[in-house]
Amino acid sequence: MRPLRFLQERFGFTRHESAVLLFLCVTLLVGHGVRWYRHSVTVPRDAVRQFDYSSLDSEFNARARTVLRDSTDDTRGQPKSKRDASLPRERIDINRAGEAELLAVPGIGPATARRIVSDRRVHGRFRSVDDLMRIRGIGPKKVERLREYVLAR
Repeated sequence: MRPLRFLQERFGFTRHESAVLLFLCVTLLVGHGVRWYRHSVTVPRDAVRQFDYSSLDSEFNARARTVLRDSTDDTRGQPKSKRDASLPRERIDINRAGEAELLAVPGIGPATARRIVSDRRVHGRFRSVDDLMRIRGIGPKKVERLREYVLAR
């Protein structure tokens, strides 16, 4: 504890100020020692094995191209989905279709199909496809997407 007493007597520091100053000095010295050690002990570049990733990169890119090519529809360039097989061949009449038929339309899930059937029961027939906008969850953009799959007779 002599360094603390020396700092207190010589510079008028309190006991806590002297302890903090001593801590900072020791930390500085340790940091310089670590830096000196790192510079003096260098690892030769030959000792570190350099790995060549080019073969793995080219293999990854080839597989990615294959997956992308297989997952797109050649006629439209759009991703295939599990629902492609169940897409309606002709447009569905929203005034006659039940929930099961409506589920085959892309963009209509179980909740929306239930709402369409329920709305039809409560409010009557749809005069046009635009009347679908009165259903919660269906807005102008969705109506435009549904137009090619549904009709109102």
